[in-house]
Amino acid sequence: MMMSKQEKYAYLLAIAQRYAGSGRVEKGRILDEYCRTTETGRKHAIKRLGLIKRAQVLASGTGAAAQTGTNAAVAKVRTGRPPRYAADPMLIAAIHAIWESAKRPCSKRLVALLPVWLPHYEKDCGVVLSRASRALLKSISAASIDRLLAATRRAQAEKMRGLSGTTPASEWLRSLVPVRTHHHSVDRPGSVEGDTVAHCGGSIAGEFFWTLTVTDIYSAWTECAGVWSKLATGIKAAIISMQARLPFALRSFDSDNGTEFINHGLHLYFANQRPVIEFTRSRPYEKNDQAYVEQKNNSVVRQFLGYERLDNPELEEILRTFFTGCWRDYVNFFLPTLKLLRKETVGSKTRRIYEPKAQTPYQRLMKCKRISGRTKKALRLHYETLNPFELKRQIDDTLRLISKNARCSDL
Repeated sequence: MMMSKQEKYAYLLAIAQRYAGSGRVEKGRILDEYCRTTETGRKHAIKRLGLIKRAQVLASGTGAAAQTGTNAAVAKVRTGRPPRYAADPMLIAAIHAIWESAKRPCSKRLVALLPVWLPHYEKDCGVVLSRASRALLKSISAASIDRLLAATRRAQAEKMRGLSGTTPASEWLRSLVPVRTHHHSVDRPGSVEGDTVAHCGGSIAGEFFWTLTVTDIYSAWTECAGVWSKLATGIKAAIISMQARLPFALRSFDSDNGTEFINHGLHLYFANQRPVIEFTRSRPYEKNDQAYVEQKNNSVVRQFLGYERLDNPELEEILRTFFTGCWRDYVNFFLPTLKLLRKETVGSKTRRIYEPKAQTPYQRLMKCKRISGRTKKALRLHYETLNPFELKRQIDDTLRLISKNARCSDL
């Protein structure tokens, strides 16, 4: 019959005093007896008995009070190896500061992000990490970061969900645009996915701003634009403006089935380009067909602008400056992403294989052989003028200005 956890602990307390006062041979017999009775490993038993001895020294009082003190002391004593990262307060402060400034990325992205941000952190905050702290930062794993940030993450408030504003285009118009369900053949920059995000607050009624998001599949380079009322003419103008800003030639454009994309104006624009820009769409109600841009809708739009209603037309210039300035540099030069390489199906399970290390869109473009040397030089010179902490301050200032002037109606 197996012993309960409470029975094992009571037995441990009963033999602890006898174990502490015994010699080497007798301690071995006590350990053998405890391990057989409780079906516990020998090393674990040694640790537990050692903890009881230390806890009894820490505990004070007699009778029930002593027992309570012993239990509390045992709970406070850490087992296993001594803490490696938590014992360095400067390292913990650096990780938390960079994590917050980078909009709380996942730990795998944060591991790749730390070496890029650390020189700017020291310069911006006036902090110089010791050689030991730097070595620890270089060796820290994603799992260790998860443990260090666990308490902070639990304290985060649950965010509300946004509303969908997609209006399906007519079947005849959709027949003009072929369906694409995957992008396995993409081996160079220029193939992008586009989608819109509604800044409607809790109601889709009335007019308000939408964010047009365009993401390159190969590099994850992302451009955004604020568009009033999601008119087809406004979407087309925003796409033309983005095309001029991209550091590579636009080769194909993939969208959902909304009328803002599936219309004659945009179809003719792409068809008349030289070379022709391939125009495709996803399947209706299949969001995973546009997984690249759907993910960006959350990480680079909602995490910045949130779910507030933006229905003041006077925000147009502020949003334009925001998306073409500090936001663009911050997202594309300093926020790494993990890229899915392939999927392997074994039986009923699907295994996803990602890049060994997260990279920023800028890093992927600098490694791409299809990007010209002139473009790489221009990107590098621009990168050397940037400071992610200064960009974050500019973003925060702009977001406060947007929030202050967001509402114009009572919806």
